[in-house]
Amino acid sequence: MAEEKDLENVKPDETLDVMGETCPIPETMAHKKLKKMSVGKVLEVYTDHSAAVENSFPSMLKKMNYPYCVKQTAPGEYTIKIRKTS
Repeated sequence: MAEEKDLENVKPDETLDVMGETCPIPETMAHKKLKKMSVGKVLEVYTDHSAAVENSFPSMLKKMNYPYCVKQTAPGEYTIKIRKTS
């Protein structure tokens, strides 16, 4: 799945704050949280690790076939919304 801007306005069911963490921690923690969530639920991840936003998360989410949306909320800070589809 690619980025899906429709998720931008969706209220998340769960949140995960990984500010200050570097690869692979943000992706690992998000993956663990997503595994516990029900199909159709949305996870919102807060991160300041640009490599995760640009490379790691998109790669992981495409492999999992999960739609996602990335939004820069402040200089160097991002929110990633992910919908669990399976």
